[in-house]
Amino acid sequence: MTEIGKGSRRVCLRLPDAPLCVKRYRDDGEVGETVRKEIERCKFDRRRNTCAQEYDYIRSISARIPPEVFAVFPETMELKEDPVHGWHLVESLVLNGDGSTPERFSRTCRAADANMRRRLLAAFRNLAHAFEAAAVRFYDPQNVLVQWSGKPFESDFRLRIVDFEPASRAFLPIDLACPALRRMKLRRRVKRYLWQHVAAKYNPLPWRKRAAWDALVKEEGAKIGLSRCCAFLENKLVNDIFYEGDFKGRPCVVKCSSRAPESIENEYKLASRLHALDPVHFPEVYAFSPGPMAFVVTERIEGGKTLADEPDDKYADEVLAIIDSLYEAKVVYRDILPANFLVAPDGHLKLIDFQFAVDWNDRRIDPWLARHPAYHYTVFAGVLQKGVAWWDDADFSTLLLPSLDKSARSRIGRLRLEIPLSAGVRARLALIAFGMRLQRIFTRRGSRKRQSIDRRLERFSWLSSS
Repeated sequence: MTEIGKGSRRVCLRLPDAPLCVKRYRDDGEVGETVRKEIERCKFDRRRNTCAQEYDYIRSISARIPPEVFAVFPETMELKEDPVHGWHLVESLVLNGDGSTPERFSRTCRAADANMRRRLLAAFRNLAHAFEAAAVRFYDPQNVLVQWSGKPFESDFRLRIVDFEPASRAFLPIDLACPALRRMKLRRRVKRYLWQHVAAKYNPLPWRKRAAWDALVKEEGAKIGLSRCCAFLENKLVNDIFYEGDFKGRPCVVKCSSRAPESIENEYKLASRLHALDPVHFPEVYAFSPGPMAFVVTERIEGGKTLADEPDDKYADEVLAIIDSLYEAKVVYRDILPANFLVAPDGHLKLIDFQFAVDWNDRRIDPWLARHPAYHYTVFAGVLQKGVAWWDDADFSTLLLPSLDKSARSRIGRLRLEIPLSAGVRARLALIAFGMRLQRIFTRRGSRKRQSIDRRLERFSWLSSS
């Protein structure tokens, strides 16, 4: 047999004439004295042997997790006893379609492009959620591998786990009797792993809320034509979760929110109007589901590139056309940022995210924004003055594209939305500014956080003069 993997206690060996491998305790003499004594003590003890614990635990959770999640483990697993090496596992060998060995998730994710990285992270987060919902004792996220059906990065993939140690080495393994503690520990390990090894944030929904969204999108989505929905982003400030899937055979994105459900309806109405006016620059909106947990289904723009990835002047005409369409539809967008301009496969720009856009005809502000002035006035591209806040998409498009000449700027249609600042809002904004100034005192000079605070404080310069 040839060695294909080695850990601190166990080794994995490949059988020469079958697509199988053997996992057993090491016997090479290179381990430390403490580990050697542990191996000698556990090698023939079925209750304490790691291979036997792995085998029993994986069999025990097969009924608690969905079959598609259980498929991360080897297809076949057999526990056997040997008079020399003790209890060991014989498993199916996990290889890529081209015969190469699967790489760890972190290494694969760092080598992937932006679009593939998003897909990999979505699959990893969904796996972590499934384990968390079932309170699985999986505390080694670094053992997740990426298996490709063909050549790496050029074929479909699936996540696999070939090294699973459910037994804790803690003196008092309290998590055995406490599912909540298992969920908390798993989430903490996954968050730390993604941040340290993949440089990705992990802030999932509580597992009950996530399960409710999964069930709602599956049940209600089936009624309107949704299929193959898979979460790829969750727990944003306003939106609970995003799914991608198919709507009657067409790629789609499902945006869900229980925090600001009226904003979802607002997006459906305004985005539908804009797509009907200019289908080249605005994605199609397929469906909308109202209620306390509302979601909207929109066209998915493939590619992953945004205006931030392209030269400033390359899409100047496209941006002008989008601003003109907003003017013609009487919509004030209010969120002119490079990340909201996606490059479609046909080469045109498409503008997304209309949750908090305003219909010029009624000028109604979403109730969630009214309750959160910090988000309304500091995150959005609003200009704050002594007694009023105002938005002008044409002005902010010129900031987005400084290369626009004066003649181009003069022919952009302008809709200036003004909102008088009431005394209550002014007081709350003053408290926000005071909090940021206090935070600035305790932030190291020259740090990114300090620079971010300074940029946000520029919005409140009007307070000192009023």
